[in-house]
Amino acid sequence: MKLHSLTLKNFAGIRDNTLTLNGSDATIRGTNASGKTSHFSAFTWLLFGKDASGQAQFDIKTLDPAGEPLHNLEHTVEGVFAIGDDTLTLKKTYVEVWTRKRGSRTDEFTGHRVDHYIDGVPSQKKEYDARISEIAPEGTFRLLTDPDAFHALHWNERRRILLDVCGDVTDADVIASDTSLADLPEILGKRSLDEHRKVVDARRREINRELQAIPVRIDEATNGRPTMPDEPKAKLEAKLANLRDARTAIERERAQLEAGGAIAELQAKVRDVGGELADVARSVTAGAEEALAAARKERARLEDDASRARRAHAQAEHDFDAAMRRRTELDENLATLRGRWAEINGRTPPHTDVAGECPACHQALPAEQITAAHERALEEWNAKRAAELEAAQTRGQAVRREFDTLTARIDDLNETVASATGEATKARAAEEAATKAVDDLSHAIPDPAADPKHQALTREKDALGQKLADARAGASTDAAELREGVAKLDAEIGQLVTALGAFDLAVKADARVEALAAREKELAAEFEDLEHQLHLLDAFTRAKADMLTERINSRFAITRWCLFDTQINGGLVDACTATVDGVPYGTGLNRAGRINSGLDVIQVLQEHHAFFPPAWIDECESVVSTLELDTQVIRLIVDANHKTLDVQLHDAPQEVAA
Repeated sequence: MKLHSLTLKNFAGIRDNTLTLNGSDATIRGTNASGKTSHFSAFTWLLFGKDASGQAQFDIKTLDPAGEPLHNLEHTVEGVFAIGDDTLTLKKTYVEVWTRKRGSRTDEFTGHRVDHYIDGVPSQKKEYDARISEIAPEGTFRLLTDPDAFHALHWNERRRILLDVCGDVTDADVIASDTSLADLPEILGKRSLDEHRKVVDARRREINRELQAIPVRIDEATNGRPTMPDEPKAKLEAKLANLRDARTAIERERAQLEAGGAIAELQAKVRDVGGELADVARSVTAGAEEALAAARKERARLEDDASRARRAHAQAEHDFDAAMRRRTELDENLATLRGRWAEINGRTPPHTDVAGECPACHQALPAEQITAAHERALEEWNAKRAAELEAAQTRGQAVRREFDTLTARIDDLNETVASATGEATKARAAEEAATKAVDDLSHAIPDPAADPKHQALTREKDALGQKLADARAGASTDAAELREGVAKLDAEIGQLVTALGAFDLAVKADARVEALAAREKELAAEFEDLEHQLHLLDAFTRAKADMLTERINSRFAITRWCLFDTQINGGLVDACTATVDGVPYGTGLNRAGRINSGLDVIQVLQEHHAFFPPAWIDECESVVSTLELDTQVIRLIVDANHKTLDVQLHDAPQEVAA
């Protein structure tokens, strides 16, 4: 791809200029602000809508001396390119949009638009962008034209592109290069190198933690081992059996003492006498209790009757009072209606004056018309009064009927109140009499304690109770002695059980120490194997790093790439650092070195993509010589001797004096 010409009109301060290159390499000289970088920005804006630094927002408009944009100008960039045997003309125009709103006499600025042209034909933006994408994607296009573009990427992206362009090294290639790595595929299995390293590191941490804890656990087991008894285990077990037999015999004796003999017999007699006392008490009070129960049942019935009578009396009085209040209201309504009827009946006809002339033409009306009008007005008044009298009379008759009906009902309600009062009084008296009968029967129940037979049984029961207490006191003393014997045996048994337990604890402690020691040896062996695996992983990583670095660096003329960084612990991590003659690109390399390194990258990328667009080199005044490229190269040089742009065409890369 060759740039034949680039025309700028009102673009970033350049009013009208055409850069004619005819596909040749060129060196453009000019003082600061003379428009060198503006041509580079015009080139990138024409293709990608961004300036030379990759910014979409930048000053396209030409400014007046006060720094304000000049309005109503078209800002245009047109480029003519040779792509193989074809010629492509691209054009963009950035224009202001002025709109006259309804009701306004002046146009108002409402924004901008960009017009696109392909070979002179107006095109939509998506068609224009699609045509450029057919040539090369924007990201690739910029990397092939700007020496600074690749190094401005994040190191991860630079590394990815280098691996895509130069090719990665397969794990099989690395393993085949070193026989010591032959066991690595079996070690990795289905895991990747990074996945297996994470597994090994995690397992090493677990083993370290467990190895650190094992000595502490061995000390705990050793210190917890009990002091052994002086006598053999068999002799202690025989003593324990004898003591347990003796304890069983004492417990049997105590149970017989507490459960049998005179105490049980006395307890049975006390229960029998108690049953007889209950029977005597029931026989003494049986008749009185039955009479009292019947009286209480009758009292409950009479209480219910009295309650119903009181409610009936209260309801009758409430109905009577309500009827009396309503009759008073009706009597007042009748008086009001009589007065209303008298007022309507006593009205006199109003005097009606009818005008003697026509209200329209003001001529005198005939006498017969005036008389007819008087008669019509009187008829209307009489009809209205008759209707009002009839309504008052109808309402009065209805109220009177209700008054008479209510008066008759009041007489019935008065009789109901009197009857309910009598019923309530009668029921209350019956209730009081029943309550007195219950009280009298309650006091008349005989006391069983006064019965001679009951008294005799009570004395017999008390005597038996005393005998039972004396028997229990004697048995309690014997039982206490037996319990003391059991307690003494329990203490001796406990001591022997503890002594025998020491033998079991000692065996467990010894087994625990042996198990921990075996585990420690097992973990140490596993840790050693993991260390060997890590060594193989590191050796693989370093071998791959060397092979990959050598493969990539072999593609570049002056740039050398460091694709891995060595950590403090000796491990390698991914990186992507460029150097020229051992000087890092980002920290110590001068502008000339950075430009040539960028051209070195452009050459490799253009060869990879088989696409050779023009390369623009800005700030090229600091470079004594540039790397040769198999493409059109446009150098931009600051030169105070050229107030306006000076374009020098040449067919091959030139050395440019600083």
